[in-house]
Amino acid sequence: MATNIINLGPVSNTGVFLALETTNCNGIDLRVVDNGGGSTLLVETSPDNSVWTAYTGGSSVAAGALTALWVSTFSNKGVYFFPVTTKYIRFSVSVYVSGTVSTTYELSTGNNALPVQPTQIVVPWTGSAAAPSFTVSNDLTTGMFPPNGTQSWGVSIAGIVTQYWQPSQSQIGANAVLSWSNVAGAIGTGDVKLNRRSANNLQIGGFDVAVPNAQTITAQSVVAGTTNTAAPNMTLQAPAGTGIGLGGSFKVQVAPAGISGSSVNAWVDAMTIDSTKLATFAGPVKTTPTTVAALLAAATVGAGARSFVTDATASTFASTVVGGGTNKVPVYSDGTNWLIG
Repeated sequence: MATNIINLGPVSNTGVFLALETTNCNGIDLRVVDNGGGSTLLVETSPDNSVWTAYTGGSSVAAGALTALWVSTFSNKGVYFFPVTTKYIRFSVSVYVSGTVSTTYELSTGNNALPVQPTQIVVPWTGSAAAPSFTVSNDLTTGMFPPNGTQSWGVSIAGIVTQYWQPSQSQIGANAVLSWSNVAGAIGTGDVKLNRRSANNLQIGGFDVAVPNAQTITAQSVVAGTTNTAAPNMTLQAPAGTGIGLGGSFKVQVAPAGISGSSVNAWVDAMTIDSTKLATFAGPVKTTPTTVAALLAAATVGAGARSFVTDATASTFASTVVGGGTNKVPVYSDGTNWLIG
């Protein structure tokens, strides 16, 4: 509920015109009745009435709706609401232009939320992970809260912040996993997971466990029932440089077996493709053996394609390969024929 409206005398100079201790108060409604000269008003808060900080948690009120200010200064006539976040709050004219500044204020007291519209409520711009603004009766450390003085909204589970929403990004805690349920519209088993392994390292599958599950990444495909429809490409892009600066390499790493023990084995490069398109393999390159008859047409695969056959009739370098023999040889396409070599 609100207390009586209090009129403040006209101000025609810079300085503090209202300072309050906010004990037993959850918000201040300030009405700028007159500001003919367009002077700048400043709102600040303090925990000790000594160190003051610009306060950006206020909102303007119009037609029953709140619009966040996101700044600590304002100059337009109108009604403003400032949820209580610290013990002290003060208002001042920080830049005086001309004329007079006339204001009134009233205090919102009690613990009830402030109704704004039939479908909307407003709570004080306060709360913490340990004491969320919205909470549940059986666990007062679980709920949602707007961190003081920030443009964000936080979720606390058992007193630990798990998620933040901000205008420019959404965050989850380093100890949390983004998980998709295996049941539509319900909480089930999370079987697709993303998490932070370390700095600049995104891991799929969740945190390491004794018996991890195999993971698959799949690009969007053509839906079943759509006849003879080609699928699009999937592209993986290495970092790009600018000007004459080289682009980054694309690497595939594996973790070979180490010595007996329980330590996680180290990752090493298995394949590197650099910005000049040079592909380097750290181990042997194996081509699945096939027969000459099973080769795709040389013209189809184009010049430069390679394969390995097990039934060549000869082994002469650069001769056209013919099937039906017992020679196991590598072959390459010149765009017209498959040649041995």
